Amino acid sequence: MRNQFILIFLVCVPASYLCGQQKPSTKPSTRVLEWQLKPAAGYNIPLTRLFKGDATDQLIKYDDQSFYWQVLSLTLFFHKHWGVAFHFQANASGKISSRDERFQQQMQTEYGSDYYITHSSIDDLNKFNIVTGHFDRGYLGVIYRIESNRFFIYPQLSLGVLSFYTDLETIRLKEKATNNRMDLYYSAGDRPAKDHFTIAASTAVGYKLNKWLYLNLDVMASWYKANFTYTKTTLDVISRQSVQETTRYKQDLLGLSVGAGLIISLKK
Repeated sequence: MRNQFILIFLVCVPASYLCGQQKPSTKPSTRVLEWQLKPAAGYNIPLTRLFKGDATDQLIKYDDQSFYWQVLSLTLFFHKHWGVAFHFQANASGKISSRDERFQQQMQTEYGSDYYITHSSIDDLNKFNIVTGHFDRGYLGVIYRIESNRFFIYPQLSLGVLSFYTDLETIRLKEKATNNRMDLYYSAGDRPAKDHFTIAASTAVGYKLNKWLYLNLDVMASWYKANFTYTKTTLDVISRQSVQETTRYKQDLLGLSVGAGLIISLKK
């Protein structure tokens, strides 16, 4: 997903610059060329939730509530008011790092009274990356600029992708006082990465400290639709008979993000 967004951005920026090239006119020119960098961090607040308390919730490298920081945020204004913006955000949550422990607890609660339990680890799911966090999202959008000498408002409409991973898990059960054994397999399909199309509307407001450095506050509302299924296969090791159960994650997810940071203006 990250490579796709970088490619789209590199294609759109030259196109936007060409759109700003106008034939000479006697009218005052509104064409400008200004790059902006926007380091920022903030908090994602769910308005609707993906998780419902199922055991498979612990196998998803995602959290309804999370922190974010902008790894890369570039805006190109090719006009006095209009520009294009690209944002790549890493997201993290402390709950993700303890999902393995909570999954074990849920298995113990469900099967521990009758079975001895062994299972594979989901440590890979819990790994944290400073660049991508636990999960990531990227946006490419159109931005409009309203500003005075000291204050500014930048409304923006964006399309993007939210990406997170779903883990495979195998649980082995041996019934106490017998030789009966069962294997449980959890899978969300062949592709562990789940990419979700996202629509977002945001506004940046702030104060200009000087010509090149601004204080900035971001508010963004976003929507995406989750649509994937976890399948739990219960296999009797001796008889080789199996039963399948499914947990469907299919709902509209709405979220609100609030963050703050700086804008660094690179006027040409």
